[in-house]
Amino acid sequence: MQEPRGFAIPDSSIPVSVKATAAKLSKMSQVEKSFTYHAPKGDQVRRYELIRAMGEHIAVNLIDLCPESRELSVALTKLDEVVMWANASIARNE
Repeated sequence: MQEPRGFAIPDSSIPVSVKATAAKLSKMSQVEKSFTYHAPKGDQVRRYELIRAMGEHIAVNLIDLCPESRELSVALTKLDEVVMWANASIARNE
């Protein structure tokens, strides 16, 4: 019987427990990276401030241009997330 296109039989030479362990180690490394304090270095502080200033500029303009609404509130929350994740990308990956 032929395998369906795009389907591959898992590599049976690597025991499932080893695969699970490797995946767990990768996740644990990710957790450690996410929940560790990352002291700013080099020009990171300047870039954090620039990203926050850009976010504030957009937020002020959204408040000025959009009617008070649930949608505006969601947009401001998402913008806050953008700033947070952009700064986290610098802190966690440099």
